Amino acid sequence: MGAIAGKDGNVTFASGYTTGVYTWAIDYTADALDSTAYASLGFYDYIPGLKGWSGTYGCRLDNVAIVDHPGLEAAAAVFSATTGITYTGAIIITGIAIATPVDGICEVTFTFQGSGHIGITGQVTTTTSSSSSTTSTSSSTSTSTSSTSSSSTTSSSPP
Repeated sequence: MGAIAGKDGNVTFASGYTTGVYTWAIDYTADALDSTAYASLGFYDYIPGLKGWSGTYGCRLDNVAIVDHPGLEAAAAVFSATTGITYTGAIIITGIAIATPVDGICEVTFTFQGSGHIGITGQVTTTTSSSSSTTSTSSSTSTSTSSTSSSSTTSSSPP
């Protein structure tokens, strides 16, 4: 299996300023709610709960970069990789870390909390049959509703 290179990422704030992102990571999670009962025969049982997402992104500071306070809302955060998978959604900046090396470019790392639904487009789907296995790329958008399908969906982790 080959390595996946990051492609791009941008974050647009309400003021209209867009940052040039050079590194990013998204954590997409779901709660596992304990539904254990006496009928569980001594084992824990769980059901899926709420989903959420958060992450970090890094930018190099320039003379127009706006570094604000935590709590700033970004209406449109778009992160993508060369796999064709793109993650889009609204975020709230929860932390800012600025590094100023004596021999390099000043960089800022933002931590954020996703707010609401995360849009995922361009997922890679893998279908397996008894005689062969095929992989194809489809242009789909994730939704917040659950559905059952005969093919399994996998998505690669962002770089």
